[in-house]
Amino acid sequence: MSVIHPGLFLIMRRFPAEKNILGRLYLNNPAFQTVCHDYRECENALDYWKHSRDERALERWCEYKELQNSLEQEMEELIWQGQCAGGKTDGLGDGGIRRSAIRRQTHR
Repeated sequence: MSVIHPGLFLIMRRFPAEKNILGRLYLNNPAFQTVCHDYRECENALDYWKHSRDERALERWCEYKELQNSLEQEMEELIWQGQCAGGKTDGLGDGGIRRSAIRRQTHR
């Protein structure tokens, strides 16, 4: 029995109709693996700020929610590209702009 990466599991919950292509993307596309990791980090941050009593909590939660929306858009693009590529999912997208954004957000 194989274990699903926690980030991939979250994405499969978000896009249940795309489970097959998500699995292929995760196995064959390092950029998609990074998106899965970033999505999980973003979910963790959303949960943290949701329960925080810090005066900046709402502001930070809103920033992470915006980042989550951006990650979901990137996932939709990768899913679409994977479908158009006929299952060839390696090397799609680089996520460079988004990765730098998540690094900035997590280090505040």
